[in-house]
Amino acid sequence: RRFPSPAIMLARTAAVLLLAGYLAVVAASYRSTLQPVVFGSSLRLCGENVCISSIAPGGWEWSLGVRPGMTLLSLNGQAVGSSDVATIATTPVATADVQTEQRYVLHLRITEDPVGRSPARESLWVLGALFVLLGAAVVVRRPDLAAAWLFWLFAGSAAVGLAAAPSAVGVGAWWARLLVPLAMVNLGSSFVPLALALSREDGQALGLGILGGWGAVAVGLLAGYGVSLFTEPAAYRWVRPAYMLYVSASLIIGLGV
Repeated sequence: RRFPSPAIMLARTAAVLLLAGYLAVVAASYRSTLQPVVFGSSLRLCGENVCISSIAPGGWEWSLGVRPGMTLLSLNGQAVGSSDVATIATTPVATADVQTEQRYVLHLRITEDPVGRSPARESLWVLGALFVLLGAAVVVRRPDLAAAWLFWLFAGSAAVGLAAAPSAVGVGAWWARLLVPLAMVNLGSSFVPLALALSREDGQALGLGILGGWGAVAVGLLAGYGVSLFTEPAAYRWVRPAYMLYVSASLIIGLGV
């Protein structure tokens, strides 16, 4: 009996992992879009008041102007105090009043983003599934080519980003807001070497060489994104345009080679 070569077995495993990972993200994204909106910032007591100690950049609170150090005055028209801290994180939110450190009051009204519960959601998932099928087919068909593996990485990144996108926009989940930039930066870091591998005779070596340098930029961007999430939220205003510029530049450079 003839057994498949190690390269073929590796390619089949990669194809299965791509499909399984995509389906897992779609399932998590679907479940996330069905969840009610809650106040996801970290809270602490400051006297008899409830203060915001930290907040994840990119979330609905951040986009509406909420920042660490502000005071949460009310949820859904009901005043909140020290006895409400334990239940705030699980209370569905429609409106909220937050007082800034300058004593201004922000009146927040939360609305569901239409992408999360509309046919656009399924359209993104279908498009992602096409990327998964293409990536799996290419790597199984030609596991001996570096370009096939680069395409597998590119297609997988696109698929994961599309799968998580419906739960990342608007009042989306924190994990999706983390996963989408990761997928997009990974997409950008793989596209330029992929284009070189496909367009030049020495593309295999050149593509893998460029992957290291271009990938190092991606690692730096992701490190900056991590810093903005966990230690320096103010850096988010610079990190987000930077990674979007990186992805755009990757696509432009890749199409131009």
